[in-house]
Amino acid sequence: MAGPAPTSDKLYAALDELRRASDLSLPRHHAAWRVVTAFLQQIDPRGEADARQETLVKVLRRIGTFAGGSPGEAVRWLRTVHAHKARDLWRAGRHDPVRAALLDDKQRAADEPPAVDRLRAEDDAGPHDDAAALEQARDALFTRLEERLTATALASTTRELRRVQARAAWLRLVTTADATAIEQAIAPSAANTRDALYKWIERGRTQLLEVLDAWLAELGGDADPDDRRVPQTLRDIFGERRADAGVPRPERRKD
Repeated sequence: MAGPAPTSDKLYAALDELRRASDLSLPRHHAAWRVVTAFLQQIDPRGEADARQETLVKVLRRIGTFAGGSPGEAVRWLRTVHAHKARDLWRAGRHDPVRAALLDDKQRAADEPPAVDRLRAEDDAGPHDDAAALEQARDALFTRLEERLTATALASTTRELRRVQARAAWLRLVTTADATAIEQAIAPSAANTRDALYKWIERGRTQLLEVLDAWLAELGGDADPDDRRVPQTLRDIFGERRADAGVPRPERRKD
């Protein structure tokens, strides 16, 4: 938001306008939303953008509960909503490495070798084409995923969502792309928040694990180890994340 930061008086006026509105999405309320957004940036300039986004969603859902009658009460109400959402994200993120990595794009397990190294044969020698190695593994996996989706009676929109979720899972768990890169890669599809993106990745991971299990079952236990190496390595990569990732936990607040 250009210009001076909004005052508490402007915040109160914006929240008062929004709580009286019959349709919060109308263009005439956009200025009020900009004030709320700018005030969040002002009270938490170094905080997570994800927490501020979650706060705006909570304001959208709960603006009717705002009963403040003064600028001071408006500030306290918004601070309280934001503090709760920031705490929720911290509680959830500290229990899960995938979600934590999305909230902190610099986080990487120092002792975890890149996926491309794990996909090479141990006795492989000579120059490597890393991009080609990953591309071949990805194409083989996603061809099987497409066959699986085509064989279902799912609506076309649902099939497309599952493709996007699987792609997000591949980008995060295999190529270790950060959240911004994933969002750019799956555009124009986009999760509304980082929390939603995390859920997409977990759902995509589940789909790809099912494909990999079917692939390995098709090969059978007596197959040549070289034939099993790629699907087994991918199965290990996708399967080593927390088994309960994405499952609701008691400490999470409910909206």
